[in-house]
Amino acid sequence: MIAGAIGALIGATAKHVLDKRQERGLAWDAFNKDAQEPIRLGLLGLVKFEHLDDGHHLWSSKPALREIVDRGRLESKKHPELGRDIAALLALEVDYANSHAAMLRQFTEAQAKVWASTPIDSMTGGTKTLQDLRPEGALHDDLQRSLVLKNRDGWVNALVYAPQVGLLNQGYGPGYYRYKDPDAELKVIAGAVFDRLNEMTSIARDEYITKKDALVAKANQILAGLKQSQSTRRWYASDG
Repeated sequence: MIAGAIGALIGATAKHVLDKRQERGLAWDAFNKDAQEPIRLGLLGLVKFEHLDDGHHLWSSKPALREIVDRGRLESKKHPELGRDIAALLALEVDYANSHAAMLRQFTEAQAKVWASTPIDSMTGGTKTLQDLRPEGALHDDLQRSLVLKNRDGWVNALVYAPQVGLLNQGYGPGYYRYKDPDAELKVIAGAVFDRLNEMTSIARDEYITKKDALVAKANQILAGLKQSQSTRRWYASDG
């Protein structure tokens, strides 16, 4: 009888342990489907964004992640580290967004000053400025990208040679300018414009890059934790 009782106890204990494991597994599966996998996909969209380094605003998946947070899916005691990491990520995103807006404001203000103070000699209208020629509208993205990346050659080529909107291709043509060599002279002017803007915007741009790198680093750290969780079917553990 004693042996039978012990066997029954061992069997009941084993069944209890198995049931608990199954319960935890089902809970993990549900949480992974409802929260972890959407978070992972959203963060992949951030770190793999095509224009990650050139000044475009990042992370179109943020609303989906915010919805997961607002539904309270990260408040359980089973995964406090994921909740803390996502809260830190969202705080970094606020810093990033503010720095991005500040950089664009400084770009716009600096460009307006430089455009208005850069003379261009034309055959028909005498001395004009870059502001009069207004090449910046259609070239905005290309010029911004080159400035963020500190790409002087890219800036010069866009401003002077861009099809239809560059200084040599927007309807004026080489004959419009009162220079012996319009091609060479306009490249010199464009290079000088870049140098002035590069200096005027360096503080805001460097702050933006710092905030962007911090946001991306946190996203990659969370992705590493999610990968570990999904490969082991264990609750998320932060490594940051």
